[in-house]
Amino acid sequence: MLSIIKCEYYAAKWYPVTMKLLAAFAFLLIAAIMTLSHSASVPDEVCGENEVFKTCGRIGCHPSCDMVLHGSQCIGFSLRCGVGCYCKDGYARANGEKCVNIADCPKYVNQPAEDSSN
Repeated sequence: MLSIIKCEYYAAKWYPVTMKLLAAFAFLLIAAIMTLSHSASVPDEVCGENEVFKTCGRIGCHPSCDMVLHGSQCIGFSLRCGVGCYCKDGYARANGEKCVNIADCPKYVNQPAEDSSN
């Protein structure tokens, strides 16, 4: 009977210490995994000028100068994540190539040509 009481005494005494150590180990393990997964991602240097690498960008939603000029937005596009290079905030893709400042987007004027035969 005495050994059971001793066992319960030591279990009660060491349980909080054991749980603290276990929690600290779990925290360090999660921190290490997050650090390793972050360092394994593609670095920003791979992207072009005025682009950022995103691990969860909106698939099918790459703002372009054409969208900006016509007031279009990414509505109804997939909410799934896409990994890759996206234009920085305030930038849009000009002619499907480089990311330019929205203020520098080419100004396309779609007006019918004036008839000079009159």
